[in-house]
Amino acid sequence: MQDFLHRLFNYSARPAQLRIPLLVLVVALLFSGFGLFSSEQFFSQLDTSRSAVSISELLAELQSLNTELRNLDAFERTLLLTGDQSIAQNFIQSCNLLSEHVSRLRSSKTLSPLSQSRLRDILSKIDQKINLGRKISVERIRSGLASVSSDVNAEQGLNIAITAPLSALIGEQTRLKDDSTATMDNARVTTQFLILAFRLALAVFMVICLLLATRYLTERKAMEALLKGAETKFRAVLDQTFQFSGVLSPQGELLDFNRTLLGFSEVDAKEVLHKPFWELTWWQHSPQTQRDLRAAVAKAAAGDFTRLEADVLSGSERVILDLSVRPVKDEADHVSMLILEARDITRHKLAEQASAERAARLKAILETAPDGIVTLTTNGQIESVNDAMGALFGYGAEEIIGENIDLVMPGFFPEAENEINLDTLKVGERRIVSSGREATGIRKDGSIVPVELSLSALRLGDHQIITGIVRDITERKEAQQRLKDFYSSVSHELRTPLTSIRTALSLIEEGVAGAITPETKPIIEIAQSEADRLIRLINDLLDIRKIEEGKFVLNISEVDPKQLVEKAIDSVRNIAKDSQVELVSEINAASSLCCDEDRIIQVLTNLLSNAIKYSPPNQRVSVSVQEGKEAYLFAVIDAGCGISENQIHKLFGRFEQLQSNLSNHKHGSGLGLFISKAIVEHHGGLIGVDTSSEKGSRFWFKLPALHAGAG
Repeated sequence: MQDFLHRLFNYSARPAQLRIPLLVLVVALLFSGFGLFSSEQFFSQLDTSRSAVSISELLAELQSLNTELRNLDAFERTLLLTGDQSIAQNFIQSCNLLSEHVSRLRSSKTLSPLSQSRLRDILSKIDQKINLGRKISVERIRSGLASVSSDVNAEQGLNIAITAPLSALIGEQTRLKDDSTATMDNARVTTQFLILAFRLALAVFMVICLLLATRYLTERKAMEALLKGAETKFRAVLDQTFQFSGVLSPQGELLDFNRTLLGFSEVDAKEVLHKPFWELTWWQHSPQTQRDLRAAVAKAAAGDFTRLEADVLSGSERVILDLSVRPVKDEADHVSMLILEARDITRHKLAEQASAERAARLKAILETAPDGIVTLTTNGQIESVNDAMGALFGYGAEEIIGENIDLVMPGFFPEAENEINLDTLKVGERRIVSSGREATGIRKDGSIVPVELSLSALRLGDHQIITGIVRDITERKEAQQRLKDFYSSVSHELRTPLTSIRTALSLIEEGVAGAITPETKPIIEIAQSEADRLIRLINDLLDIRKIEEGKFVLNISEVDPKQLVEKAIDSVRNIAKDSQVELVSEINAASSLCCDEDRIIQVLTNLLSNAIKYSPPNQRVSVSVQEGKEAYLFAVIDAGCGISENQIHKLFGRFEQLQSNLSNHKHGSGLGLFISKAIVEHHGGLIGVDTSSEKGSRFWFKLPALHAGAG
């Protein structure tokens, strides 16, 4: 070759007229050789580029197919769990998108025959999965989860048959793409070498420039196509978001927005695009909202993130939006666009408003409550008080909050209540700790105030709250003291003189002061009867005092039930005779009874007296005793008019008197049945009544069968 070139360029050996043609020929041959070689490299690289683009497009389509398959499975699982109609619609949309991917892949000619066959098999199974999925969707909504179990199992088999081949195919195309990329890289090195070589001549340089221009245009078109595809996918994702999204220019013009916002506002895109955001129809109902939006856009255009709440009209309804404007800056740190985001918080705001209203109502109740209300921690630190609590102890709220409850109520937590385990409280559970307990408080001026205290505990998360209701019982205590003084007065100032009067009347009746005339005797008997009635009334009042103070004591002894009944009948026999009422008894008791004889006779006498008073003349009042294994049953039965339902609840109350239509009825003190009930209950028994307007009334009481020597 060196010898050939030497002889070829040996100008001295060639005639002058041959030199130029020879040089032209050599240059032409060189240019032609370079041109042919360059052309071959160019077209080879072009084919490789086309192949790489095709492989990239196919790989992107396969990856999109794989992604959509996972989305379809996710929607299907949610649909199977919930059976929600909206999820079913999303599932059908996913099926449609998957079908579009399958159609595009069927038309692809990039794969080798073997890979094409494998792809057709995968697409066939995907078609089966789509059809089966649509069937499952319909059957799940129509008939429930159990009706699609077999189809779900079949579909799971299809998933297994699709996943592995599809993953293998994606991996194969990824390797082909990498190989194509490597080939293109090698071709690029070769091209650069040629560019350097072609710089030796203008023609070669122009050819290389042309090649570069052609390559640039090809790649640009490919990139534009890829960019368009990416934009389409981004638009699809953006339109499916639940939030309202849009893009503004730095000047506030609306450049783009998603379909969620368009569907929410029910306006045409042409009406709002490229117009100032704050001037759109959504905000025209409120000039203040327009000013706030304009200020927010201006702040974002200056580079600051801004957020606000705004009302928008959706049809005839007003919706509250949580709206934010975020600036996006370019490489020069200038704001190039503004990202608008908004979400509907109407329900949240309405819930907040309802909660605030409930809190306001509760606060009004607490502030107007007549009793003091205090909340505190388990260690006794006061967290809140109402006005009544502060007024009760003479403190302002700011003086007492944060202090320990011992400041005003040293006995707030008695030792017995400290032992109550509040750790077992569940979250949200409320427990009554004590109710109606009397305690003593200390006012700011040092004076003592009696109070009634009720406590409850509530757990909120890991925090326990103790609530106390404090009632001032000063007036009650004063009333109790007055009542106590009254009882003392009754005992000493009334009963003693009455006893003396009764004794004097008895002596007069016996003739100690001389013989009495027949005209005088009825008067003395009336005086004795009224004195006895007053003494019984005073004794009843004193019994009530003993009952209320817990000083009611029974003298238990062994008694024959028959004697109890006979003594009670003897004590009211004269009353029965005057009322023309017959008294009868029925005793079915062989054993003696352990009780307070005088008190049980008092109960029987009271029941018999009432039965006689409420019985018409020429009727019968019966007394019965029935011995049982566990209790003695005493009953007094009359033939009166019975007791109406609306008066039964008054029977055993204090100072309660029932209405009667009998002309001979005399009202009592209203204490007899109350005392009788207390006597029976102190014996561990039970008292009650059965009544009928046709059969009269049956008053009964049970006493435990405690025989002599038992217990």
